[in-house]
Amino acid sequence: MASKLYYYDFMEFEHEFYLVAATLSGLAFVSSSENQFYEFYSFYPHKMTVQNADFMQPYIDELIDYLMGRRREFTFRLDFSDFGTPLQHEVLDLVLKIPYGTQMSSQSIALAMKEPASIREVENAVILNPILFVIPTHRVILTKRHKKSYRCGPEMKEFILNFEKRMLHS
Repeated sequence: MASKLYYYDFMEFEHEFYLVAATLSGLAFVSSSENQFYEFYSFYPHKMTVQNADFMQPYIDELIDYLMGRRREFTFRLDFSDFGTPLQHEVLDLVLKIPYGTQMSSQSIALAMKEPASIREVENAVILNPILFVIPTHRVILTKRHKKSYRCGPEMKEFILNFEKRMLHS
């Protein structure tokens, strides 16, 4: 069976560069602004990548629109099928339902699961989110132990949360 191909390109926003990758099934990865390929291959080891700006442009356009405050929801599909465990998928699916500009605790997510997971398992899934910004793990309130574990750093998490709140009320 042929390995799934990951298309990628770079997105620039506020003088920072992000690696954005997708498969034919949907968006699969958004890096933090540092160590883009290292991050990608830590999530998807041994995957074949091809740079394709045309294929990636619709994803990048929507991401830029979100970061500029012109979009609150994304229209493209996601593909995190090669990432994590079924439990992590369930956590990320629940995080996708957290409304723009609001927050939910990791404890609430654990309780909302079909088979409640431990807060630690939920927080590990949140911390390992492969699709920054789009899967809004920045809206999850982590316990003190993991409070600074957002992949883009706690400053970016606070920036995005405050940004969403301002956009919600403007």
